[in-house]
Amino acid sequence: MSDKQRVIDALQHMPEKATLSEISASVVSLAAKRSGETAADVGQLSSHEEVCRKIRAIRGSLSHVPGSTDDFLTEKHAEADLET
Repeated sequence: MSDKQRVIDALQHMPEKATLSEISASVVSLAAKRSGETAADVGQLSSHEEVCRKIRAIRGSLSHVPGSTDDFLTEKHAEADLET
């Protein structure tokens, strides 16, 4: 099935009142799925363990970033208190 036909099929299954944003998200999702299928066809797959390792590495590299605005402000106030 062609990519165009996949989009047409997806559109036919969407409600008549689907917004452009919803339609766009559906097409983006189809493109991501197609990209994954293409990668799988040529053997460009990552094992579950490899994906987990990559996530841990990214999470570790961002560990210095506060989790919320409140955390950020608390940290900045504490730093300001140390400077005075």
